[in-house]
Amino acid sequence: MPQFDISWFPSQIFWLVVTFAIFYFVLSNFVLPQLGAAIEGRASKIEGDLARALRSGGGEALAIALQAGGTSLLQAGLAKARAGLTSLAEIERVLGPPR
Repeated sequence: MPQFDISWFPSQIFWLVVTFAIFYFVLSNFVLPQLGAAIEGRASKIEGDLARALRSGGGEALAIALQAGGTSLLQAGLAKARAGLTSLAEIERVLGPPR
């Protein structure tokens, strides 16, 4: 088998380095910037939705959760649900469908 023959090792190592260099280049220049932008966009949308919910009278529990430092949508939704201010359909609308 050629992969175990010592005479083939230099070319295998060369192609290993070339393959990983191409993989690193593609990830660092194309995939990761798009992923980072998507994550930042999602975070800003969540924060905007929370602010809009507060402005439109989204409930006292939501305001309390945000003031207490619970800025995640899940924490705010759970605080609002625990206070009995929403129906199950409204919680699903805020948090999204179950995964």
